[in-house]
Amino acid sequence: MDVTYIRPKNTRDALAELAKWGEKRRILAGGTDLLVRMEQGVEEPEVIIDISAVDEWKHIQRRDGKIKIGSLVTYRDIEEDGNGLTNDACVLVEACRQIGSVQIRNRATIGGNLGNASPAADAVLALYVLDAEICLESVKGERWIPVSKFIIGPGKTVRKLDEVITAVAFSPMKDGERGFFQKIGQRRAVTISKVSAGGTVLMEGKTIKQCRLALGAVAPTVLRVQEVEAMLTGQPLDSDHITRAAAIAMQTCTPIDDIRSTVSYRRKLAGVLVRRGLESCQFSQ
Repeated sequence: MDVTYIRPKNTRDALAELAKWGEKRRILAGGTDLLVRMEQGVEEPEVIIDISAVDEWKHIQRRDGKIKIGSLVTYRDIEEDGNGLTNDACVLVEACRQIGSVQIRNRATIGGNLGNASPAADAVLALYVLDAEICLESVKGERWIPVSKFIIGPGKTVRKLDEVITAVAFSPMKDGERGFFQKIGQRRAVTISKVSAGGTVLMEGKTIKQCRLALGAVAPTVLRVQEVEAMLTGQPLDSDHITRAAAIAMQTCTPIDDIRSTVSYRRKLAGVLVRRGLESCQFSQ
C-alpha cells in the first residue's frame, strides 16, 4: 500500500495536517515504535505525519517555577542533563538512562513514550512520580491534563484524534529531596521492564515530610502507590517502615502473566524494588 508522507516544519502546519487527515494518519516522532509495528504489519497507516522537524517541541525550559520539556526532546537529551535535570528530576534522568541502547535513546522521544501508553514505559513512570502534566494541542487550542488522567489503559489515552502531545511540565524536586528509579528486565540492558519502581522522598530532619511512589508493569497503567505514600508520611525512613512499604506495594499491585514474567514473580519484584529504592534514599542521608 502506498503511504503519503508529510513533514511539517512548525507547530501551525503540524496541527493543520493532524486536523486534515483524521483516522488515516499516524504520527511519527522518533520512529522507534511505529516503524517496528509497520514492519511487523501491526500498523498500516495511509498517511504518516513526521513531526520530527518541529523545533518548537525540542526544548527544555524553566518558567514560572516549572520545568517544561517539549515532546520531541529525546531520552539522550534528558540523560545528558544540559539543563540541570540531575538535581531537579533525578528519577526521570535515571529512567531515561536505562531505556534501550544509546542509538534508541538518540531517537526516542518523551512524547512518543507517553503516546504509546505502555504500563511498562520507564519514562512515563518517572513522570507519574513527578506529578507531571501533559500538554495536548490541536487547531482548537491547548489543554493541560495530569499524566495520571491522560493514560487510561494499555495503549489508551484521552488524546483526541486531532490532538498531539507538545510538552510535559512538572515542578522541580525540592532541596534535599531524594529520588530513585529501579527496574528488572530479561537482561541488564536494552530490555523492557518486567517490573519497575520509582519514587521521591523529602525529609524534614529524620521524618519523611513527603513521599511519592509508583510501580510499572504491574497494573493496566503505571500505578501510584498512595497507600505507601500515606503510611510513610510523618514517619522515619528506617528499616521497619521500608519493610512495611515493600509489603504494601506487593499487596497493592495487580500484575498479569505474560511472555516476560508471571504474576507471583512480578509481585515479589515489586516489593524488592520498593525496598531497594527506599534504602538508596536512606543511605544518601
